[in-house]
Amino acid sequence: MRLAGAFACALLIVRGAAAVPQDAGLLATWRDAEIRTSYSPDTATTDVFVALVPSCAQASPTLVLRATFRGRQPESPPADLELRAAFGMRSDPHVVHAPSLAFIVQTPPGAPATIDVGALRPPLGPWAPGEAVDVMVGRLSTHRLAEVVVAKTVSVRVLGLNACALTDAELGALRQFADQIHLRR
Repeated sequence: MRLAGAFACALLIVRGAAAVPQDAGLLATWRDAEIRTSYSPDTATTDVFVALVPSCAQASPTLVLRATFRGRQPESPPADLELRAAFGMRSDPHVVHAPSLAFIVQTPPGAPATIDVGALRPPLGPWAPGEAVDVMVGRLSTHRLAEVVVAKTVSVRVLGLNACALTDAELGALRQFADQIHLRR
């Protein structure tokens, strides 16, 4: 009898947890150049994610871009995207963590241009100066994303790291993500 009661209680907990929407950007483990799509019938919204895990000399940061739109297919691209940056498991402990993210794009014949994502913040709570924060979130306009996906080469500066070049596979995944959210290039 006790076992049946404990099983019923556990089943209710599992069902309740499944009904709570999860933030795949925060909780997921990502592979490099991975794209995921998630539809929530509760909110009638779709999230499309792309993960980039560039291999840098000082760390292997993870960048996850997330587009959210109503319904199952976007009628037009969203105005902006959520961007989550994390240091990752392998990082140089001497790197000063900075709440910053920038894309350095090269589109010949022009000179390299820097697309600064702007102010990043910790996902939970305030960030105190000097505090080591391993995960930051911010917003990137789809207009700025369009500038990134048309570039011939792209590097990123993540959370105070030196610039890391994106591979062809990472840039290809970013372009495929842009196509999925109907971003014109």
